[in-house]
Amino acid sequence: MYQPVLAGYSLGIFGALGVEGKDMYYLCMVQVAGVIVSVACLFETRFFILYARETFWKHLRRPWLLFNYTIALTYMLPTYLAVPDQISGKIYQFGRYPCLPKEVYDEKVFLLSTWSTGVAYNSCLNTASQQTLIIVGLIFWNMRKSTNGVKISKKTLEMHRLFLRALILQVTIPLVTVLGPLIINIFIIYNSYYNQGANNISICIMATHGLVSTMAMIYLHKSYWAVLMQVLSPKWSNSRVFTLVHSRPQNFVSNKL
Repeated sequence: MYQPVLAGYSLGIFGALGVEGKDMYYLCMVQVAGVIVSVACLFETRFFILYARETFWKHLRRPWLLFNYTIALTYMLPTYLAVPDQISGKIYQFGRYPCLPKEVYDEKVFLLSTWSTGVAYNSCLNTASQQTLIIVGLIFWNMRKSTNGVKISKKTLEMHRLFLRALILQVTIPLVTVLGPLIINIFIIYNSYYNQGANNISICIMATHGLVSTMAMIYLHKSYWAVLMQVLSPKWSNSRVFTLVHSRPQNFVSNKL
């Protein structure tokens, strides 16, 4: 990537197979949008199971899901259909940003657009990240509302706290690995600042999202952890993970948040 210019070239399998740059760009952006929508679906499912089973939302969640995936598939079509002529576009961009390396003129480098603002406008059509924050806020609000002033057991209170910690961690991961690099790229483009090191770091951070999310899911959900340990060590016992029977009666406390 050669930010602030929307240009770059592939070092992966698609490049070796001869896939065009605009097709790779479209697939990449659809994949990023799909990841964001899947994160939104994860939290929406939790919200629905916990608080919205008997509300009007049960009739709207499927159209909501269809709408978000439709946007994820189509929000970058205007940019995809308006890719400029590569030679004249590169000359124009090099005139605007003389600090760019000469490699930009290479044939292997693909220039997506000469109008970065238009690409940003297209990106704004995908609002799944904002919807995720709203859903998380609703979960927190309903959880506080349902437990405020109610006598609950210490075990239940501890489960609520663990759930909140898991929720915060699962929100933090996409914020850091997806939105963080996007914010860096927006800052670079807006300020017309070229720094290849920052470009590389932002791409590497975004590439860790799948690995970090998988490790977090295994760590946070004990059922996944138990299955993994059984695969790695057949002698592993579920009793080391779950404690479902209490030998003593639970003490109840008044939880006032």
